[in-house]
Amino acid sequence: MILSAKDSKVEEYFQLDNQLTSILEGIKIPDKYQNDIFLNDKIIFASKIHTSEKILHRFYRKIKHLNDTNFAKRNFTVPLTIKPKIKIELYSYLKEKFPDYHIKDSNQIVYPKNHGFMGWHTNFYQPANRLYLNYAEESNKSFFRYYDNNSKKIVTLYDKKGWQARVFYLCKEKPLWHCVYSETPRISLGFRIVKKK
Repeated sequence: MILSAKDSKVEEYFQLDNQLTSILEGIKIPDKYQNDIFLNDKIIFASKIHTSEKILHRFYRKIKHLNDTNFAKRNFTVPLTIKPKIKIELYSYLKEKFPDYHIKDSNQIVYPKNHGFMGWHTNFYQPANRLYLNYAEESNKSFFRYYDNNSKKIVTLYDKKGWQARVFYLCKEKPLWHCVYSETPRISLGFRIVKKK
């Protein structure tokens, strides 16, 4: 299922089949992000504020059609290096899954244990379907949160332990405000799915 500008929901996408699961099992969280060595009061405060409903409403009403690049910079994440062989296998799988679309990198990052976060943002300047493959070490300790433009409500989707997939559509016409918060080590593999011309 591919979404369009009229869709404002984040879909719990396809079930991860054995082939994809096998590929993803080769991706591991580095040991140094499994503990609390990065934790401090500033990060705790920022993670709570920049994923809160209060700050969304404050900014959403004022800047919903402005470039929100600076808001995405309010985060506590680290880049994740994926072995070339695994990356090739993953891209081959996605190209087969979406034959009429280009598959482009969005990001591959780790949310370190305790208060990893990505603050509210929309990425509307890169219109496309976004697919995220996420891994959480523990259930119900991390979430993807977004503002549903149709219902006018904030929706919080908690991660289950293990891998899951979500897809949503980003555009300027209906900016999809979203953020991520985690109290457990969490991997996020993001892809832009762009229609071939």
